[in-house]
Amino acid sequence: VVAGDIVWSRKSAGMLVPAAVGAGAAAGLLGIGGGMILGPIFVALDFQPQVGTATTGFMILFTAMGGTVKYLTIGKLSWQMFLWFAAVGAVGGQTGQRLPRGGLPREGG
Repeated sequence: VVAGDIVWSRKSAGMLVPAAVGAGAAAGLLGIGGGMILGPIFVALDFQPQVGTATTGFMILFTAMGGTVKYLTIGKLSWQMFLWFAAVGAVGGQTGQRLPRGGLPREGG
């Protein structure tokens, strides 16, 4: 077991399953990210902050994809605009990952 990994028990399963269902319902109905709900649950389960942040950030991908597919299907977003925004987002994401690496000193390992 790696430090920060979830140790499955009745308690952790009892907390995560309803929280995940509730987060999905809230994200769908209210337009919020599921990480807003699951983040505090991860803290309660003693997740390492990096694991919780990465997990909630990864969940944003699915929320955004759901909205994008919806707008593409009903014709409110053209394929040309979709490709334009996808390209800009990919370049921006890569820049945001690589630029700080060169300018910030490394901490730790």
